[in-house]
Amino acid sequence: MKCYRAFSSLFLYGFLLFTLNGCDNLFVKKGSCGFSFDMRFDNQHATVLDYKLQGANNLIAFISKENLSKGDKFYGAGIGLQYDRPTSLYVKWQDDVSGSIYEKTIDLKNVMPRDLDGTMLYFILHESQIYVYLAYLNKDNRNQPKIGSTIYSGYLNIQLYPNIAAPP
Repeated sequence: MKCYRAFSSLFLYGFLLFTLNGCDNLFVKKGSCGFSFDMRFDNQHATVLDYKLQGANNLIAFISKENLSKGDKFYGAGIGLQYDRPTSLYVKWQDDVSGSIYEKTIDLKNVMPRDLDGTMLYFILHESQIYVYLAYLNKDNRNQPKIGSTIYSGYLNIQLYPNIAAPP
């Protein structure tokens, strides 16, 4: 009987330890990543007509319905660090040179690195192509090739879309 009680206690403690370890800081909220875009830099020549950044739990950033109905155009926007993990990005834009309108939805679930603490998600538009980057605001890029926006040129940037690489 003592052996059974010892085994069941050991099993219970082991199970609890395994479960809590698997939660991966379930109860600790850490800042995830911010989001921004700015058409004034990097020769983008584009106007954003609509965008939606979807998180794992809710919509993180978007253009309000009243701004959409008025036909407002956007050249830049941003939000600070969020707790929700980005899962998809939708952008509709107009090329200022050709007048053509493009839209793209990008699935971010499998390309976002696990650790998003102190990062900024942003995109750059060139004609019909969208480029999505993640800047690590707490890491410099002295020894890395310079990619992404000139706004974040002092930070380590990784390109998420296109040419998606495996997350670090």
